[in-house]
Amino acid sequence: MGKISEALQRLIEALEKANCEYVVVGGLVAISYGRNRITQDIDVIVDTDEVELLVSALKDKGFEFSERELLDAFKDRSRVTFFFWETLFSMST
Repeated sequence: MGKISEALQRLIEALEKANCEYVVVGGLVAISYGRNRITQDIDVIVDTDEVELLVSALKDKGFEFSERELLDAFKDRSRVTFFFWETLFSMST
């Protein structure tokens, strides 16, 4: 889980910098509770009123994504996919 751990650390740093409310969900949570599970992504639910600050923080941490899709995801309360090196994850708003 090396790349995923690094991506998660950078994601949390970006979310904290942008003053977001968030919760990590999905496979990583199951693993942290001792479940035997293989996962290749990070699932996180995020809420913020400062989407532009989040965009900046994510870019500063090396994430690649469509800014338009992120803005639409917050507007529509839907999901968006980010890329960090070879690690793929989605974020719900």
